Amino acid sequence: RRYMRQLENHEEALEVLMGRDIARKQRGLSLNVLRKYGVGVGDFKFQDENGNWVDHASLVFPWTSISNQRVVTSSDDDDDTPVYVADNVRVDRLKIRSLREKRHQRLAPAGGSWGMFGWHTVPPSSTTLVITEGEFDAMAVHQATGMPAVSLPNGARSLPVELLPMLERFEKIYLWMDDDLAGQEGAEKFARKLGLDRCLLVRPPPLKNAQGRAPKDANEALLLAYAHLPVVADPADKLPFPIPSIQSTIMKAMPVPHQEIARFTDLRQDIFREVANPSVVRGLQSRTLPRLSGITKGHRKGELTIVTGGTGVGKTTVLSQLSVDLCDQGVNTLWGSFEIKNTRLAKTMLTQFSNDDLQSDLSRFEMWADRFAELPMQFLRFFGSTDVNKVLDAMEYAVYVHDVEHVVLDNLQFMLSGQGRGGYDKFDLQDRAIEMFRQFATSKNIHITLVIHPRKEPHNSMLSLSSVFGSAKATQEADNVLIIQQGANFRTLEVHKNRFDGELGCVPFKFDKTHCRIVEIGDDELRTLGYNPTHVYKSGIAADFVNQSAAPAAIMNNNNSNNGRMMGIHNMNNNNNNNTNNNTSSNSNTGASARPDPVDEAAPPPPPLDDPTLTADVDSVPNSKPAADGGHFVVTTLSASERARLNGATKDEQQQQQQQQQSQQQQQQSQQQQSQQPQQPERRSVGRPRSTPAAAPPSSASQAALEAEYQYRQEGPRRSSTAIQQPKQPLTVFHEDNIIVG
Repeated sequence: RRYMRQLENHEEALEVLMGRDIARKQRGLSLNVLRKYGVGVGDFKFQDENGNWVDHASLVFPWTSISNQRVVTSSDDDDDTPVYVADNVRVDRLKIRSLREKRHQRLAPAGGSWGMFGWHTVPPSSTTLVITEGEFDAMAVHQATGMPAVSLPNGARSLPVELLPMLERFEKIYLWMDDDLAGQEGAEKFARKLGLDRCLLVRPPPLKNAQGRAPKDANEALLLAYAHLPVVADPADKLPFPIPSIQSTIMKAMPVPHQEIARFTDLRQDIFREVANPSVVRGLQSRTLPRLSGITKGHRKGELTIVTGGTGVGKTTVLSQLSVDLCDQGVNTLWGSFEIKNTRLAKTMLTQFSNDDLQSDLSRFEMWADRFAELPMQFLRFFGSTDVNKVLDAMEYAVYVHDVEHVVLDNLQFMLSGQGRGGYDKFDLQDRAIEMFRQFATSKNIHITLVIHPRKEPHNSMLSLSSVFGSAKATQEADNVLIIQQGANFRTLEVHKNRFDGELGCVPFKFDKTHCRIVEIGDDELRTLGYNPTHVYKSGIAADFVNQSAAPAAIMNNNNSNNGRMMGIHNMNNNNNNNTNNNTSSNSNTGASARPDPVDEAAPPPPPLDDPTLTADVDSVPNSKPAADGGHFVVTTLSASERARLNGATKDEQQQQQQQQQSQQQQQQSQQQQSQQPQQPERRSVGRPRSTPAAAPPSSASQAALEAEYQYRQEGPRRSSTAIQQPKQPLTVFHEDNIIVG
């Protein structure tokens, strides 16, 4: 009552609440409605960015409950101001929101029960109810139509199960959420929670704002309706009632369409929303890793993200930081750590959230711990080997009870450890788990981030889509694939698959040990290290491999996520090329191809990923056929110029190799003319490569390299390919100029 009395004399608050200027974010509410809902104002302290407590004039919204079914009006004995407070209404909790800065808000007391704003205004005999996303929307609906209206405690993010018994008696419930992606997804989620047979979804009324768009919420619809009415001296007494445009909008509400059936009319509004607001449908942006959001376009519901990387590169640290970032923006998150204890994980999250050295200043621990406790973060208690069905049951409970929107599972190998009988049964178990997680993310419309360790790779080698442990099902089912690479001077977070718009790229970063955070590396720092930022952002750590000569000459796969084919080229046998080039004068002393130095600006840059000379569409290869895993396996031959370019040869070396090739061709033609027997052209091997008897036998050193390469290929992902399941003799087809395009 004290806060309500203060509102009567607070000019700034009354101007905001009762004014009708949309541009100034005024609300157009009448004083009678404000009194009826018990809105008040008071001064409350909030912390600024420096941790200082500052007074803010704040609005107070009460969450109420009724002890019995009798509701009467009463007035304060010390003041004759009429108020709408029932003698049997109990205020369970207060939602406090700064009048000037919306981001400053909290609940008092902390840890109290859940409630709904405006519940005491609902008549006991009412069988219909309008539920809105915000407090201003509920008051706008009641002011415009007289219908009972309440608002949810946490907007479109959640509908706590503690409130469900209060809503059991209503035969018809109108859900009027904001006309954005989060609001419409929340409306459908709440309708399934409350019962599809009694819930109706309200669409925006046929009103247009200054930008020609439909109103975003019920409060804006009220202001747009008032804009077409004549100006009156006393809005509290002379407002038209009811407002036809808003009342007809509620009456035209439609039920939730069948989950498996859709018409264009059901999709039309969603399509318009994507066309009118493309930035909204992209997803929630990360505030700590903006370059990553620039590539993936944000965090979206209904997707599956696979994250992989070598041991100790920071997979858990990166995901912890991303999840806290999203959780701080209101995303209800469930963390399942099967490798690290929750205490250690939460400590890392708290340090990242505070961005402060809490160990050196323990006096700040309580403050940041209290703020972290307000985040919608839940933790699974599972650890180590756990049945997938138990994990799914816990996830389903969290989605229903806590309205979880993001689930992080770290990692799949620890979860499934010891459950397979060895051999291929282990891979089948992983495939079934991935399939269930994929279906859960789609059916529940949540985002699942799944960590999968890579298979064993040679030291200092690059990871690609094929490096993900198991079969190809993981990367095929995923909407996004992120790979963390370890370089010589920095690490990169590389996007190897992006089903949303296909854009790929890399985020170079470094680790801030004090705050347990990763920090993106900017252009200036990359240039200081001797790197071209454009090459790093596009090819990631592959540029580091070529520049530092720390790994075999390889170009990172340019994976086309639209058709699922791997379009990259790898130099499979650099040693054989060195043996061939030893006969040339340029390589007589070095015995290896020259490589550009990273600091030498005049040195030629590594070839771009989309260079047409370094990629080949396997569909254009004669007699090519798809492999069992959905990709292609074709043996082809590069020209000398292409092979020289792949090895980083200079122009002089390329010319010498071209001249040598021309002379060899002339010798072959002369031999054919002498024998007068036309030689049959060699056919390209398709499927499993076969040996080529015509090729000269390699040297012992070259043969050892071939056997090592073949063994490396056999230790790759176990796929249902005959060439992989039934190893043959070392593939001599790799000798000389032959490489694999796959």
